[in-house]
Amino acid sequence: MDFVKTALFKRHSNYSISVDEIGMKLDFVWAPYVLNLTHLLTDFKTKKKYPNVMVMGAGLWHMLHVSNPSDYELVLQTLKSSLVSLFPFSTDIANAYGIAEVVVMLVTTALVTLVMERGWLPLVFATFFLTVMYIWHYGNVLKYQSEVREKISMDFMIKLGSKLGTVRVLGTF
Repeated sequence: MDFVKTALFKRHSNYSISVDEIGMKLDFVWAPYVLNLTHLLTDFKTKKKYPNVMVMGAGLWHMLHVSNPSDYELVLQTLKSSLVSLFPFSTDIANAYGIAEVVVMLVTTALVTLVMERGWLPLVFATFFLTVMYIWHYGNVLKYQSEVREKISMDFMIKLGSKLGTVRVLGTF
């Protein structure tokens, strides 16, 4: 048992222990300071050896969970492949993250409206500003379209230039 106590204070330790109550020998992995779970699981995958029990935590006093890491392999693989297939470029992933943030903010605002004690006020402000920005954008689009439609060609300007009767300052061409 002294070996187990000293192993608890190591950064990452593997050991086997015999549990007499259930009559089994279990392989334990004690990883209290693991910051990258994916790296730990891929390490298990490359060795093709998974422990029976993996204990992880933020420290000795804050245990998070006890789990079987082989359960994570399929979930992580599926999540990674679906994310990469949906968003093949990093800019697409960044845009999706932004959209997710906006959706979370909208849901939070909608839930705040249930309070009905001035909780609807941010939603009204957001709707007002969204309407103003939409009208502004629509006006800019109309302005651009009218400028494109009413554009005077350069050939017409050159033909028209000699007939305008422009007066030039002496000494210029």
